[in-house]
Amino acid sequence: MTEHQRLATLAEVEHGLTGVLATLLADPARWILVLRVDASHNRYLQLLAYEDGSVWAEATSNVNLQGDDTLTVDQQTRLVELGWKLPDPSASPNFYRDDAEPEIREVAERAMTTLREVFGVRDRDWLTIRLFRSRLWEPTPEAQERELTLGSRCTRQSRHSDVHRESHDHS
Repeated sequence: MTEHQRLATLAEVEHGLTGVLATLLADPARWILVLRVDASHNRYLQLLAYEDGSVWAEATSNVNLQGDDTLTVDQQTRLVELGWKLPDPSASPNFYRDDAEPEIREVAERAMTTLREVFGVRDRDWLTIRLFRSRLWEPTPEAQERELTLGSRCTRQSRHSDVHRESHDHS
């Protein structure tokens, strides 16, 4: 399985996120991108880029947080204002969005605003970036060819059941 992991500042993530998302959504594979706040025990955003161009996104909720990391009522309200849906046991234990036809720039902007305004991350704060192809996806010959290009780019720069199963398996 292809997996890339690295540390980056929030400013670095902001600089490259739109381009990375565009690349992932253009690829005929299913990719999972996790942005974990290093100063936190478990604050993260994760994005699942489906091969059909749709995006499932999650922002961690209090189900996965403890102590000082627990989100306040104001932070949870801000997540909803930013367009995140409330956690729902039938959909996700986290705040989530399911965008069938996402505007890549809006996805990136929402992620950055969430990291800054809700999770309190500043430009020089560190995030651990993990990017990996879903094990629940079967590669086509075209995808195998394109993996070389995408893999080298990520090294230089860098539906919900998939993201939960796999992102926690890689923790």
